[in-house]
Amino acid sequence: MITRFVLRTLLALTPVWALVGTYVVSDPYEVIHPDYDSNEPRADYNKEFISFSYHSVDKYLHHRVSYDYDAFMLGNSKVMGFDLDYWKDICDVSPYLLWGTGEPLYNIVEKLIFLDTSNASLSNVIILLDDRALAPYHYKFQESFNFISCLHPRISQRSAIEYQWMFFKRFMLEGDYSKYLSYVVPAVILRTDEKSLKRSELYVDPITNGLTMRIFNDTVDQSSLGDIGPLDPANRQEYFTKRIRWSQLVLLWKIRGALVRNNSDYKILIPPVLNKKKLHFEDDRKLRHIFGEERVFNFSGNNGITRSPDLFFDPIHFRPHVGAMIMDSIYGGRDDVFDTAQ
Repeated sequence: MITRFVLRTLLALTPVWALVGTYVVSDPYEVIHPDYDSNEPRADYNKEFISFSYHSVDKYLHHRVSYDYDAFMLGNSKVMGFDLDYWKDICDVSPYLLWGTGEPLYNIVEKLIFLDTSNASLSNVIILLDDRALAPYHYKFQESFNFISCLHPRISQRSAIEYQWMFFKRFMLEGDYSKYLSYVVPAVILRTDEKSLKRSELYVDPITNGLTMRIFNDTVDQSSLGDIGPLDPANRQEYFTKRIRWSQLVLLWKIRGALVRNNSDYKILIPPVLNKKKLHFEDDRKLRHIFGEERVFNFSGNNGITRSPDLFFDPIHFRPHVGAMIMDSIYGGRDDVFDTAQ
């Protein structure tokens, strides 16, 4: 009787075992058996389950013994507009990209402090700060596990097992399994959306963690970029909401402390966005006070970049040749296309 009950229970749980097997074998979050040396493209169904904030640190920990990294770029997804090989060529550095989707200021600070305390070479550092990064942010691991922007356990000082449990629980109990299967079945088995998958492929360099997307070179439908019209008739510059308060000031001074301790050649970049809005002038002033006038480069607002829709592939992400021009500007003084950028 007991044997029959056990068998029936196991049989009833077959769908659960199937999901567990799917999770372990497919590793949708790439946290069980990551391939650190792969540069295979990540398509839509895969990108949505990857914590680039987590993986950028994980890959760095794996490669730091083999590669003498001495230049780091930190920020959110706008770092996609920069070619790390170009940075390497013009500055003779060994770069690595530490980034995350929607990366908050808190994460940037924690990663930089980790590099500082682990004796990484911080000879050259570029930090992207924008309106979203400077917004208020409260890190609560257990209450709301935001796997997209979660910090690596080596930084958060939490148990790696706890992280594995949080990922597994999200997949099994919070609905990610249905989303993942809805992507994988038609996309991988039936190949019903192959064109879309190819267009959105994301390539990650296995050494520098630099990013390349197929869409970088695509012609973008201008209507998809939203409202890209000129400034209002009075030609007034619009500004983002003022962001930097006391909590952000504390974090920004921590960044400066780490950079100064390492005698870093650092640059603070405010990237351009297509709506021509500019970082609030009070936030700009505070950044220049903390980091130094000559260290802050503000490319937001109405300028030669943001007046050219072809330089963007969506409203907030610019193309790699814009990143190259920005590099030329901050390292070589080029300002011919950034007529109002400072």
